[in-house]
Amino acid sequence: DFELLLIDDGSPDCSGRICDEYAEKGSRVQVFHKENGGVASARQMGLDNAKGEYTIHVDPDDWVEPNMLEELYVKAKETNADMVICDYWVNYKKYERYQVSGQHRDNSTLYLKDIICKYHGSLCNKLIKRSCYYQPQQIDFIPGQNLFEDLIVCAKILINPRRIVYLNKAFYHYCRNEDSLTGKGIDGKEKLKSKCKVSKDMIN
Repeated sequence: DFELLLIDDGSPDCSGRICDEYAEKGSRVQVFHKENGGVASARQMGLDNAKGEYTIHVDPDDWVEPNMLEELYVKAKETNADMVICDYWVNYKKYERYQVSGQHRDNSTLYLKDIICKYHGSLCNKLIKRSCYYQPQQIDFIPGQNLFEDLIVCAKILINPRRIVYLNKAFYHYCRNEDSLTGKGIDGKEKLKSKCKVSKDMIN
């Protein structure tokens, strides 16, 4: 019982056609085609069109275990969680590494500190109640923010009191490849500029 939203962010290859082929296979799959606007606008389009009780993001060059949604959702319902955080795998060409991404804390303020200083701020390993994006205020992705865009949103969600649950299992496979944005070797100056913008946006 889930919906899969595929966002074609103006892909110049055959990705849009592949998305349409998946949509023809079942009603759970919806495709949205848009002009290229970057990862933040693509995530926002998915969020704007989502109807489920919980949401999670998956990047196109990564993959997930088939039981990911089931186990995260069961944990969320058992604990009445606003956010369920799990571990993940980092996959390289010749090996993979298990990445711990949390600890047992039921405190959104402590988790906010954790994702900034210690753990991954990505939304790919976090099942989040969709209402958290709209209550007590609306939280949107920042257009044009294509580095740390998910960290900003995650931090803004955690600024408010939330029930956070950690599941020490890994379902998401984060694939490090040379063609991805993070794999192209962003220089230190660009990372510093992005982190400064993240800090400013979080304060605001």
